[in-house]
Amino acid sequence: MINEELNKQLEQRAYNRNYSPPPEDVTMTIQGKVCATLENIIVFTGLPKAGKSSFLTAAICSAFMTYSLFDIKITLPQNRRIIGYFDTESSTYDFYKTMERIKTNMGANDLPLHFQPFTLRDAEPAQIKVLVEYYLTQLPQCSMLFIDGLLDCLNNYNDETESRLLITWLKNLNKFFNN
Repeated sequence: MINEELNKQLEQRAYNRNYSPPPEDVTMTIQGKVCATLENIIVFTGLPKAGKSSFLTAAICSAFMTYSLFDIKITLPQNRRIIGYFDTESSTYDFYKTMERIKTNMGANDLPLHFQPFTLRDAEPAQIKVLVEYYLTQLPQCSMLFIDGLLDCLNNYNDETESRLLITWLKNLNKFFNN
């Protein structure tokens, strides 16, 4: 028995022998090696206080400088120069301290307008996801999105089903918004 809906889904996902994708837009290098391109998901992991946020802020700074910082360089597409940053875990003090660290590393008095940070420490997992989706819908010029504290998008990170749904959500966002 032929299932037309399944046939349609397979046809939409089939390899197209006549299609050649455009070259990848490299968005992040570390020590000159490609680490990220548009439509990729990158995760910085480590123990608490291991320096993940410091690494992240250096990467963000490099997007607004002409040179790399600590051998990290973010390059944004010419027509999509916005970086969104959602911090789900820092206290208000630490959030603003991080923004000051970014300004200091850049040698700037203010954050670039193309860098848009938000603090979501008080938000529930479902609300975080809604706000991220809304942000991306409103700003198609956002080519890179950072979520500092991704586990806060889960009610129970030990729940395999919920964790898998979060990964699927990220992949769908990534594909739909191409960031």
